[in-house]
Amino acid sequence: MRNYPFNLHSHTNFSDGSNPPDDYIKAAIKTGLEIYGFSDHAPIPKIKCNWCIKKDMLKDYFRQIRKIQKENKHKIKILVGLEVDYIPEIIKPSDFHVYKPDYIIGSVHFLKLKDKNSLVEIDSGFKKFEDGMKKHFNGNIEQITKYYYSQIIDLIKSGGFQILGHVDKIRVWIERINPEVLKSDWYNELIKEVAEESFKSGIYVEINTRGMYKGVTNEPYPSWDFIKILDSYNVKMILNADTHRPDGVDSYYGVTLLKLEIMDVKNLVVYIHK
Repeated sequence: MRNYPFNLHSHTNFSDGSNPPDDYIKAAIKTGLEIYGFSDHAPIPKIKCNWCIKKDMLKDYFRQIRKIQKENKHKIKILVGLEVDYIPEIIKPSDFHVYKPDYIIGSVHFLKLKDKNSLVEIDSGFKKFEDGMKKHFNGNIEQITKYYYSQIIDLIKSGGFQILGHVDKIRVWIERINPEVLKSDWYNELIKEVAEESFKSGIYVEINTRGMYKGVTNEPYPSWDFIKILDSYNVKMILNADTHRPDGVDSYYGVTLLKLEIMDVKNLVVYIHK
C-alpha cells in the first residue's frame, strides 16, 4: 500500500486551478503517476460561480485534454472528467453525460434550502458558512450537519457519477464550532447511512488529502473514523489529491497510505474506467 500512483481529482486554470493541463501532466509523469485524471468544476446554472468552468469553454476543455491524452498515451494514462455539484432543482451529475466524460466526481458545495431560493455555501470560508447557519438553521450546528448529510444521501441516490467527492467537507467547520459533534451517536448514525447508501450504489468514495496539505485539518476527507466505517461496509475507496497546482499531484499520499496500512483498510482500490 506504500505506492499509489493515481490521482483523479485535479483542477486546472479552466476552473480554479493555477496552471494549464499540460503542466499537471509533466508533474505527474515526473512524480511517477500512472493514471491522471482532470476533474475541473462543471458550470453551475443560475448562480455566479467564479471557480467553475465557463459553459462556453466546456467543449474546449474536453478537446484540449483529449489532445493531451493522445500525445502522452505511451507515457501515462490520462482521463478527462468533471467535478459536478449536486443542488436540487439546479444541477446534478447526470446533466453532463452529454459531454461523455470518462468519469464524474459528485460533490456538495452548497446547501439549497427547501422551498427557498437561498443557498448556504459550504466551501467558501467560515464566515459565509457561519452566516448561512445563523440565517437558515438558527445557528445550530446539528441542524445544518443533518441537512448537509441528507443532501449527500440525495446525491448518492440521484446517481450519474462514479466518485463521491470530499464527503465530510463540513467537518472542518464542525471541528471549529463544536468538535464534540463528531463523537456523538447521531453523527455516527449519519455517516453509517452514507456508508450504507454508498455500498448499495456501487460508487467509489474518495479519500481526499487537500485539507491536509492546505493545513485546515489533520485528517483527510473523510476522517479516519469515517474511513473505518466505510471499510466495514465494504465501500470502494480511492485516494485523490484534489490538487489545484502541479506541485500537488500526490500531496500527502505517503502519510495517508501509511495510516491506511496501519488501520488495515481493505477496500482501497483503483478506479477502473470502462
